[in-house]
Amino acid sequence: MIDPNKLPNPYAYISEPLTGRSDIKAIKAFCYRIADVCCSTGIYPYLPFEHTDPVKDADVSPATVFSLDKQLTVGASVAIFYLPGPGQGSFGVGSELVFAATARKPMAILIRTGTTLDKFEQGFLDVEVREGKRGPIIEFSNDDETRALGELAQFLSSSVQAQL
Repeated sequence: MIDPNKLPNPYAYISEPLTGRSDIKAIKAFCYRIADVCCSTGIYPYLPFEHTDPVKDADVSPATVFSLDKQLTVGASVAIFYLPGPGQGSFGVGSELVFAATARKPMAILIRTGTTLDKFEQGFLDVEVREGKRGPIIEFSNDDETRALGELAQFLSSSVQAQL
């Protein structure tokens, strides 16, 4: 198990849904691309699924996952949320969104075309991210991943690095 006190600083907490999803390999592959962007801007990427994957690490208790993810989200320099679009399963990033907002963290939200948000989620993004000027909400299609990752890199290079 990872020791949150031993993570390099600055670090980014990268949140994504996995539970009940049929597209887990594609989600993880895109998260590794997000991690590469973090590394290129001097920010260590923390990928929760490398430590508490719902299948590979099924023996880790829900209470441990909750406690660890909460501590790591609140302690991060920036929180990055990936919403991969249509699919069955968990929205997957709700708690971490609230933890990051409560801790007043910079946030980047990457939303793939086809992602369905309910009014509460849309309101959260409008109030906490847009009005709170916490960071970009980057909407993109499958053909537009490179642009989306470029916008993330720009945000991390300018806004987040300036705060460190």
